[in-house]
Amino acid sequence: MEKRDRTTRSGALRPYRQEILAGVAVAISLICGFIQVIPAVRAFVGLGLSSEVQAVGFGLLLLVFDGAMIAINLQTGSPRRRGVSLVLLCVGTAVYLAALATTAVTVWVPAAVVRAADAAVPANAVGRSDFRPPAPASALDWKGLFASNEDWTARQAVPDRLLFPSPLNRGIAYRLDVTPGDWRRYGAQYRAPVQADVVTAQFYLQAGTPISDSWVGLGACDRADCRGGSSAGSYASIPAGQWTQLTLDLRHQYGESGRPLSAGPVYTQVFYAIKGVAGTVTSTASTVSSVLVGLDDVVWTAGAGVETVREQRGPGEVLYDFESGDVQGWRLDAARLQTTTLELSAEQVYRGRGALKVTTEVTKEWYAMVQAAPRGAPPPRGAWVAHLYVPPDASPEVRVWAKLYTYDAMGLWLAANPKTLQRGWNTLVWDAPPAQWTVGRAIVIGLQIGAEGGAYRGPVYVDDVQLFGE
Repeated sequence: MEKRDRTTRSGALRPYRQEILAGVAVAISLICGFIQVIPAVRAFVGLGLSSEVQAVGFGLLLLVFDGAMIAINLQTGSPRRRGVSLVLLCVGTAVYLAALATTAVTVWVPAAVVRAADAAVPANAVGRSDFRPPAPASALDWKGLFASNEDWTARQAVPDRLLFPSPLNRGIAYRLDVTPGDWRRYGAQYRAPVQADVVTAQFYLQAGTPISDSWVGLGACDRADCRGGSSAGSYASIPAGQWTQLTLDLRHQYGESGRPLSAGPVYTQVFYAIKGVAGTVTSTASTVSSVLVGLDDVVWTAGAGVETVREQRGPGEVLYDFESGDVQGWRLDAARLQTTTLELSAEQVYRGRGALKVTTEVTKEWYAMVQAAPRGAPPPRGAWVAHLYVPPDASPEVRVWAKLYTYDAMGLWLAANPKTLQRGWNTLVWDAPPAQWTVGRAIVIGLQIGAEGGAYRGPVYVDDVQLFGE
């Protein structure tokens, strides 16, 4: 009886054998298509293969099972079976075409863009982390992710957050925790020091996540633990969902010795600061899942031909050229009136016919501060540039230095590292941290001038103060 029942059930299924086989083929095609369409799933099952290899492999599976459906359709005799198989064939083919189009948009086109970017890498590059598969060593160079406190003085290792191959289809990715209504700060440091003039890197922040504010940073320091010593950084708030480049010009970042950081090897770091949206607690640990951030194409360049901040961003807006016959709103700090005077002068000019002459007496303890409040100018979301001149007859034993600074009506003060001024014209360049500023807030731009090794008494000429916006 049991054998007869089994035979009966088998006989009942025999007329639908072709449809069952076609259904299995469609199910496998749908699974392969799902793997193709969802990058995160593709990265999970990709077994470390490149995106191009995954695309070809899953595409071949789709073709095989579509071919099986075609064969079933040809062998089916009745119109009803032929119609059902034809519908299944259309569904599977549509899945394959959708997967192919998605792969072209998310994999092949970005890969072509990356190859074009590769061709544009300057010949004077001294180092590069481009993470092009297979490149596990390049990815492991940035494996040491750490969490930090507010002033970046305490670090705690955060293991197992590096994702490579990246679900973002390029570079590497980190999965970072987000806290509702509070900041979380992360960083990673390149494994070895590199001597370079300029460092550039591509950053990415995942879109559609519960984040209320964020910024990223590219930094360098001359000590392995980055505690003490000299350091510099470039910071920016970047749009979510697109890759954004940051540039750090070490030739314009000076240490306590007065030497630029480009004069020796430095340790390169990347930073991510993320603030979660308040009121979205989803776990007992008050952690809102996580967010993906990306890093790609870190390039160190040196020597002639390196693009500076000005060359990369195009012409800047000259806010103060001192060609209008007055000092254009520049004034002294109230506490420095005793030893400093301001006047318009044609004695030394960087460009045009006029410059601001600052006659001062400065020492290690007593320095001059001159400043102006830009009217209608945007906040400093780019590089500030100023040109300063020190007469050649200044005492060689005295080291005159200057730095750019900004502050606002709320008392927020930001300043560049001091730069030692050579005799003649000097260029000060400062990438002001943009995340600190609110659009429309009144700000002051200024120059602080001091001296080491004795007192400096004499003029310092200022000309062509510029702002290079984002």
